[in-house]
Amino acid sequence: MQRILVGTDGSGAATEAVAWAANLARSLDDDLIVATVLTPGLAGLDAGDTAEQRSRVVHLLDTEWCDAARAVRPDLHTLVLEGDPRTRLLDAAASEHSDLLVVGSSGTGWFPALHLGHVAHAIAHHTNVPLVVLPRDGHAPTSGPLLVGVDGSAGSAAAIRWTADLARSLDREVLAVHVHPERGRPERHAELEQRCAEWTAPLRSARVTTRVLILEGWPAKVIADLEVAEHPALVVVGARGAGGFRDLRLGSTSLQLLHHARTPIAIVPLSE
Repeated sequence: MQRILVGTDGSGAATEAVAWAANLARSLDDDLIVATVLTPGLAGLDAGDTAEQRSRVVHLLDTEWCDAARAVRPDLHTLVLEGDPRTRLLDAAASEHSDLLVVGSSGTGWFPALHLGHVAHAIAHHTNVPLVVLPRDGHAPTSGPLLVGVDGSAGSAAAIRWTADLARSLDREVLAVHVHPERGRPERHAELEQRCAEWTAPLRSARVTTRVLILEGWPAKVIADLEVAEHPALVVVGARGAGGFRDLRLGSTSLQLLHHARTPIAIVPLSE
């Protein structure tokens, strides 16, 4: 990872996202771009001439919206876009060659009717780069292991590879979690252990300290419980899991975590 793009609308959730992205950029020595989208209803702006609005947005972005981040990553860049944030942030991630896109889970600045907000939700369904969504009314720990979901799917494999690279760069432990819904026989558990060992091979290849947990229950509920017990710094899932509807880009577990997680969620697309 070399370049991080974070979106802000001046809201509290966006401010948390900018701070989280700045800390990660410092840890990885990555470039940081803080972007906002000039849209009717933008936080702190009255309806009026676009040039006047743009001037005010530039001022806000260069001052209060980025002040805290500059204390951590003083060489950050800013970017003012125009249009719908649900598409413009994705466009910017591509045009700026960003390796990671970061947003808050809720905000009030872009479109007042949109909430996880619909901006984060729409981006999660369509992103071609890894996306981190900061939790609504949650916390963003700066330490702790990385938790990655493991299920043998292509989406999970992409998430594992991405987690291996990040954990190696940050020198973090990884919790590789497989959740199955049925009560299995002892031989079934042994079979799952073997499969998990195969699925998590990239973590071992990266020389990352790894704990593999095989648990029973509903995946989103089990991961939520592990957030409380293990205090992970980040939960990583693939954009698609082993199940779900083929016409949906985001799997059901990823979608539930996106709405209910207490810690930052990373969604890794299949292209990774």
